[in-house]
Amino acid sequence: MRKDVGLGTCNSCDYFQINDEDVWLIEETDLQQTQSDLKKKPEYRRLNNSERRELIDKLIRDENRLKVYGSMLILCRLAAKFECASEKLKDKPVTFLLIDSHVQRDEGLKYFDNFSAKLSGDLKSLLSAEIVEGVQILNSKMMLKKLSEYPPPGPIES
Repeated sequence: MRKDVGLGTCNSCDYFQINDEDVWLIEETDLQQTQSDLKKKPEYRRLNNSERRELIDKLIRDENRLKVYGSMLILCRLAAKFECASEKLKDKPVTFLLIDSHVQRDEGLKYFDNFSAKLSGDLKSLLSAEIVEGVQILNSKMMLKKLSEYPPPGPIES
């Protein structure tokens, strides 16, 4: 979609869902693995546990905020380039959905609950209401339930 609207490489969410009432920016991730990978980086090993955890949490927040901004840019360019997209997007609130699809075991769910509550609060404060109306961090089961509440979207007709 970036290419279709004349953008080069930029960070953006994995998926867009345009519903009748709202728009979802959907990012699929593995939060626990991301944290683990960042902890192993040599440049962060010299930090104490508290400093490292704080830095890694900030990096994850910043990465996701950047993806939301990039996705909003894509949607703006899409609306500017295609009148049909402009009509579909007009005046619809945007929600950022961060989906941790790798949470399966009980220990993973405990980790997910603890980390996602903090991350959700942090992202809500970083992404103003003018950019996104809401932030939700869900596991794959929660996302399936959310999707089942909406009818499948129709095609955008040009």
